[in-house]
Amino acid sequence: VTTVDLIVSALTAPSTGAEGQTISVTDTTKNNGPGTAPASNTALYWSTNSTYDAGDTYLGSRSVPSLAAGASNSGSASVTIPSGTCTGTFYIIAVADGDKVVLESNENNNTRSKSIKIWVDLTISAVTAPATSGAGKTISVTDTTKNSGGCPAAATTTKLYFSSNSTWDTGDAYLGERAVPALTAGAT
Repeated sequence: VTTVDLIVSALTAPSTGAEGQTISVTDTTKNNGPGTAPASNTALYWSTNSTYDAGDTYLGSRSVPSLAAGASNSGSASVTIPSGTCTGTFYIIAVADGDKVVLESNENNNTRSKSIKIWVDLTISAVTAPATSGAGKTISVTDTTKNSGGCPAAATTTKLYFSSNSTWDTGDAYLGERAVPALTAGAT
């Protein structure tokens, strides 16, 4: 009778990221069975859903020492978010006994997943304009448009409006616009 049952009892990773970025993933692997588990590894995968399957991309693994009944081992691994994964919610899946070498009483409870969002997020990180002016006068306005997200952004347009408050709404007067070139993640 097999008395070992390895599970991933906890999994932490950043909630957002960028393609090609190296992130730290921490898991806690536990022996949920009454027997002693031999040394194993916990594997990490990248997925478009929270269920581990053969189509998931292997990211790396970490070694787990032998675990007595009820014992746990926590550790971290640095992994790189695969290129080509932009704009959306993805999942990091940890698989206890990633090499499937430990005979367990339950082979169907070895995974845990954590979502991570990858997206484009254009923000205005700075705006400068004269503190005072007059009706009908021409002024110079400078802005800094930033891609705060984790994916490259296509070329866009930043539009300027005149408002009586700090919130843009449909009643604000359009002043002009400027073209913003394509921006890589984090670029301004």
